[in-house]
Amino acid sequence: MELYELFSIAECLVVIGVVLLVVEVLFFGFSTFFLLFIGFSCMVTGLLMSVSLIPESTVSALSSVSIFSIISAVGLWKQLKKLQTPMDNSELEVGLVGHKFELNSDLSPSKPLKYRYSGVDWVVKSSEAIKSGQTVKVINLDVGVLLVTKDEQ
Repeated sequence: MELYELFSIAECLVVIGVVLLVVEVLFFGFSTFFLLFIGFSCMVTGLLMSVSLIPESTVSALSSVSIFSIISAVGLWKQLKKLQTPMDNSELEVGLVGHKFELNSDLSPSKPLKYRYSGVDWVVKSSEAIKSGQTVKVINLDVGVLLVTKDEQ
């Protein structure tokens, strides 16, 4: 009994397509679209073979997967490329970095301040002199220390 008598080409293509899509999503996280296009094309070709729209042969399977891969790559390239481009997160507050608050007294490099935030007393430091009432933005932090700069907005 030959292997091709146990499984049809259509079934194998659908299984290969699903495996390629799972590998692309789980291991590569859409970082390469190569496996995505081929996996999608294998599934489409297998489904079209199972409903007899494409003849079930090795040559038609290879050519159909190639053609559908090119079509899906051209058709989906721009939309998938948008997934990879980083968004502008300049206003995104990550932890305390980006947090803004108003100073209640003058701050200078030689004179740090105390600031209570979320139940914790922080030492506020700056590399420049900043007057009381000025809004500052946290640019870095260390254990118990907030490094701030003037907020330009």
